[in-house]
Order: sequence, then C-alpha cells, then structure tokens
Amino acid sequence: MDWEAMVELQQELIGLDSVVVVSPAPMFGVKFIETLQAMATKLGNPLIIDAENWMAHPGSANTLLSILLTVNTENFVILSGDVHYSFVYDVKLRFKQTDSHIYQITCSGIKNEFPEPLLTVCDTLDKWLYTLAHRSTGLLSVNA
Repeated sequence: MDWEAMVELQQELIGLDSVVVVSPAPMFGVKFIETLQAMATKLGNPLIIDAENWMAHPGSANTLLSILLTVNTENFVILSGDVHYSFVYDVKLRFKQTDSHIYQITCSGIKNEFPEPLLTVCDTLDKWLYTLAHRSTGLLSVNA
C-alpha cells in the first residue's frame, strides 16, 4: 500500500468497534524469518528470502503502528497468508492504555508444512529474537 492508501485505511478505521482486514501478506512477521531476511539483504541477496510481511519494510511498519496507535478499534483481526507456513499472533501495542485486541491469523495451503522439529526450533528462536529486538524499542509485544 502506498502512503495515500495507508491514510485512507486509517480514516476508514476511525470510530469502528471491530475490523477484519484481509491482507495478502502478513502485517506482522515471524521474527526469526525477519532476521534471516535482514541478513540476506545485508549480504546483497534481498530476494533470496522474500520479505513479505509489512514489518519488514520500515515505512509500512511505522505507518501501520501509527494507525493502530491512533484508532480506537476494540477488535482488530488480520487474515493473511501466502508465506508457506501458518501462525497466529496476539499483538499488544505497548504504551497504549486501551482494551484493544489485535489478532493476526496467517495460513497458507494445507500442503505447505514445516517439519515439526524445525518448527520447534524456529518458534524458540523467534521468541528469543523478538525479545532481543524489541527490548530497546518497547513499542510492540506479540504473543504467538
């Protein structure tokens, strides 16, 4: 989405109690995969691991967080996919004193399945990397 579309999204959300957003790509990504994407980009191969989630792009990430901080939507559900794995996040915005609930449900085709041992390792690394990355910013909390 370009800047104008993001502003339009914000205007559409103002005053709504509940919202369901369908996004082709996840808004919030898996931290472990985001870290691999950042490393690939620094090594000069940004397309080797596709940075599909909105948080992988600083302009989109900052705008999305700003939108979520300014609208008073109580229930915000994001349905997304197309990443060849599935996950669910319960997103908490820090420093916002509301009862807002933000959930992201991401799923791809049923045949796109990670091996269970690799999934366990990725989940553990994701939680560790997320804590490490967001300890200094303090803006966002995601519970998988």
